[in-house]
Amino acid sequence: MPDWIVRWNQALREQHQLLFDYEKKSIKDKFALKVNCPVCGMDHATLWFEKDMFRWYRCTNCSMVYMNPRLNNKATHDFYNSLANSIYNESKFDQITETSDFDDKANKANLELINKINRDRKGNLLEIGSGKGYFLKKSMEAGYQVIGVELNQKNCDFSRKLLGEEDLIRDIDLLAANFNEESFDVIYMRDLIQHIPNPRELFQECFQLGKPGCILFIGTHNIAGLIARIVGSRYTPVFGFMEPNHYSPTSITKLLNTAGFTVQQISYQSIDCTVSEILGYFHNSSFTTIFPEQVPSLQRWVLKTLQWPFLHPPLKYLDEFLLPSFSTLVNQGSWMNVIARKQ
Repeated sequence: MPDWIVRWNQALREQHQLLFDYEKKSIKDKFALKVNCPVCGMDHATLWFEKDMFRWYRCTNCSMVYMNPRLNNKATHDFYNSLANSIYNESKFDQITETSDFDDKANKANLELINKINRDRKGNLLEIGSGKGYFLKKSMEAGYQVIGVELNQKNCDFSRKLLGEEDLIRDIDLLAANFNEESFDVIYMRDLIQHIPNPRELFQECFQLGKPGCILFIGTHNIAGLIARIVGSRYTPVFGFMEPNHYSPTSITKLLNTAGFTVQQISYQSIDCTVSEILGYFHNSSFTTIFPEQVPSLQRWVLKTLQWPFLHPPLKYLDEFLLPSFSTLVNQGSWMNVIARKQ
């Protein structure tokens, strides 16, 4: 097991002990915030799953899956500045390179898609949560005038050096950035929206910042995807400290429509939706699980035995093709790329 995961697990347990009342099995009142559906505002929902005493509900009106209660703003801010999050950032940001980073490859493909839809027209591009700046760098090279907002200070410093201009990265929340209205032709966010507690405010701001015809690109996991349906709360993105909201094609479309955007297309990816990956979830907890489920030794052995053929050729290659292709074909891919326009 990598050293960072051992340290991460220990730090997570300390955070959990700080924030939770173990007798009530819920977030302590001083850290909890009860909410309605963050998409439609309704309070009619059913319990969808529970993990590490966090509870997520599914709105009966718009299908949005959201945590309730969630951590309040102060508790969330404190977690993002905790030792646990610092350790997580080591793996996500500090140890990757442009050539080896999977996210960077995905960003490049997304830029090509944006250019195709935008018919290679260039303009002003804003990335929200710009990370180490690789997407902005490629966008700049493609002819866009770019700017990013990023709250992680290490990422800010790195991306400013990468882009060569200090002013292109702002270490401030979007709602406090005070950009002029109708400033941007493209607004891009990948692997971000599930972290935002109040998405309606974010997209209302995006609508104000976008020019008429602005392309809004969102990449996030699909809670209605095949693998999420099968493994439920075991799924890695189900993580109460950092991801209170989980979207389906239905709920993300409703959210964007409410903000004034029109969804033009939703495409899917399903790299992690394999038989091997699914079996693995049932005998080995993901790194976002604080209190792993105890699996009987016989059951663990059976699951590992069933998984083994899918880890080796030729079934490995079939597994990496067939189930991902099927889930994508039926619009139940594990990842969604959503493209919307401001009309």
